[in-house]
Amino acid sequence: MGNLTPIAKGLLVINIAVFLIDQFINEGFLSAYGALYYFESPHFRPWQLLTHMFLHGGPMHLLGNMMGLFFFGPWLERSWGARNFFIFYIACGFGGAALQMGGEAFKHQQEQGLNQAKLIELKQEKIELIKYQKEPTLKNLEAYWKKYNLARYRANTKFLDGASRVFAADKEIKNLDTTNISDSTKALIANVKEAKESYIFQINKAFALSYKENATKMSSQMSKVAYPNFQMLGASGAIFGILLAFALFFPNVEMMLLFFPVPIKAKYFVLFYMAFTIYAAMGNNVGLGNVAHLAHLGGAIVGFFLARFWLWRFKY
Repeated sequence: MGNLTPIAKGLLVINIAVFLIDQFINEGFLSAYGALYYFESPHFRPWQLLTHMFLHGGPMHLLGNMMGLFFFGPWLERSWGARNFFIFYIACGFGGAALQMGGEAFKHQQEQGLNQAKLIELKQEKIELIKYQKEPTLKNLEAYWKKYNLARYRANTKFLDGASRVFAADKEIKNLDTTNISDSTKALIANVKEAKESYIFQINKAFALSYKENATKMSSQMSKVAYPNFQMLGASGAIFGILLAFALFFPNVEMMLLFFPVPIKAKYFVLFYMAFTIYAAMGNNVGLGNVAHLAHLGGAIVGFFLARFWLWRFKY
């Protein structure tokens, strides 16, 4: 790390230290309270606007961002000075968070109709569950599963068939003259009654589980109706700002990528990367789950304007 500039080195050390503490000492405590939530969420805290930049979801997430900081950050810090580079880094992180929040809010607004409809459906399911629980019969359980949980109905066909046969046998036993029966028949009757009690217990348990699941789904759905339900962490917004600024200040520097061992100029690499980010941010499937593409784009936009109109004086 001898060639690293002071701020770049400090940011690297902080990010790595925070990741190690979060993963191996506090076991996710820092991520739980430091990751950024939407500002209307009950989990939102003002400090998350800053702390989310120093948290990462896994080793590869950390490695990718720190490689960007390691290779490109010192060039900019030497050109601008430590103070300006630090302000730039934090500002790009804020820009990434702002665009991601705005995008989530827009998406939430677009999905409000679907979320409201789903909540109404869950409320109707709760009403029917309460009605069924007052009369927890096999017939009612089967009707509930068919209407609201077809997958569970299909997975429990053997249970339903077995219970149906036991209840039918119990009904026949009630009409049976038991004044003069053999011991083996008595044992069979006892087994049927025991099986019936077991099935009744399982039916009640199934209704209780369904009620609990419905309550959990309703709670989650109500939060979706109230505010965008997302969590964001990582230094990607700041790193994308650094990438964009590097391409502006050092466009013809040739880079050798690990996965593409052919020299490529910085301006072409960043142009391709930004095009890919815009494509992904528009909702296209690029095979990368849980990636905040809008945060990347937001950091790059802030990085462009700061580098072009504030820090350009260091070059000309």
